[in-house]
Amino acid sequence: MPTEANGATALVAELQFARCMSNRYKNDLFPRCVSCTRRWAGDTCRFQGIRFFVKDAQRNIVGISFVETQKADLPAMDFPTTWNVPLESHHIKRTKVGVLFVGLGTLKADVS
Repeated sequence: MPTEANGATALVAELQFARCMSNRYKNDLFPRCVSCTRRWAGDTCRFQGIRFFVKDAQRNIVGISFVETQKADLPAMDFPTTWNVPLESHHIKRTKVGVLFVGLGTLKADVS
């Protein structure tokens, strides 16, 4: 059994690399995600790749932690900062009217 310098038992962090309900974790007691427990078709495990199981020397889960530095899967969007024409009041009004019609249609559909 591994021990640290002060005599305490060493713990090991294991990244969850499979779905909550996979055979790999069937004997472990820990909270499963909604996606796995309800077995939604086509949905992915909420914790796969971001949750760590902290285990003791007997491989029992004694704690849970999460990845703290998550990188985005997709590249960052590079939005333009300059335009081909200067922004004028009629551009703003046209945008507001467009948003108004889309929003109004959505609100009416929710009330029905």
